[in-house]
Amino acid sequence: MKFGDESKVEIHGIGSIIFEAKNDEHQVLHGIYYIPTLCNSNMSLGQLDKGGSKVEINQGILRIWDQRHRLLVKVWCGANHLYILHLDTAKRLCLAARNDDEVWRW
Repeated sequence: MKFGDESKVEIHGIGSIIFEAKNDEHQVLHGIYYIPTLCNSNMSLGQLDKGGSKVEINQGILRIWDQRHRLLVKVWCGANHLYILHLDTAKRLCLAARNDDEVWRW
């Protein structure tokens, strides 16, 4: 990834982030660059568009909708012309259950 000051950092992968929305529902954002040398993750709007999300920037507000047309993100433009999104990442859960006689004994 190349920045405006000609500095560069290496992208180690592109993945997804599960985050908790304001209504406590879990949402997913795809196209997140994993760059260990940066303190923050960067999102590729092009990757979001390619993945089927709707991305709109209008009057200083960035909005991102998922494929089901649900609003995922609404961010105002900062003084430095960056859209900074603060997310609470969701805790991982294991939803697998054992199917033993002892576990399912009624």
